[in-house]
Amino acid sequence: MESHDMKGATAAVLCLVMAGAVLLAAAGKGHSQEMGVWEMSRKELIKNLSAAGIRYKEIRPGREPRYENKIMSYVIAIDENVTDSIGILRTRTVPERDYLFIKEKLYSVLEKYGTIPRGQVNAIIGQLQARYGKPQVRYEKATAIYSFEGSETKVLLHSSTVYQSVDCQVYYYAGILFRRLVAE
Repeated sequence: MESHDMKGATAAVLCLVMAGAVLLAAAGKGHSQEMGVWEMSRKELIKNLSAAGIRYKEIRPGREPRYENKIMSYVIAIDENVTDSIGILRTRTVPERDYLFIKEKLYSVLEKYGTIPRGQVNAIIGQLQARYGKPQVRYEKATAIYSFEGSETKVLLHSSTVYQSVDCQVYYYAGILFRRLVAE
C-alpha cells in the first residue's frame, strides 16, 4: 500500500474506533468518546483494523525483551506481574502505531514517526496543542518532552535531535491508567 493509502486506511480505523467509542458511551460503558476508546478490547481493534485493510502484527513483550515502550516500562515498574498480560498490536502504517493492551483492554497507543524534519515535528505539536491545549515542556539533554492533557487522555511527545532532524515518538494513554493498575 502506498503512503497515501495508509493515511486513508489509518483515518478509517480511527473513525471506526471513535464510532465504537460512541456506541460504548451510549450503552453506558464509557463516560466519553475518549473513555470508550480506552475501554476497547483487543478483539474489537483487530476487527476494525481488518475491516479497514490495515496489516498488523502481534507482539508479546514478555517474549521479546528488546521491545521498548516507555508507558509499558512504567506499568511494569508498578506491577511486574502484569508483564504476561501485556500485548501489543503493531500496525504497518505511517506513522507506525503500537496499541498496548493490558488484560485485553487498550491502555496506550505509541506513534513512531522515526527521524523526521523539525518542521514536521512542529506540525505534530501544533495538532496536539489544538486538541489538548498548551503543553508543559521539559528538556533532558538533546530530548524535549511535551506533555498534553485531555479529559480522558494524556499525551507525551518525545523529540530527540539527530543531526539536522528529529526522532519523534508520541504516546497517548488513558488518564486513569496508573490509578486503574493500582486498583486492580
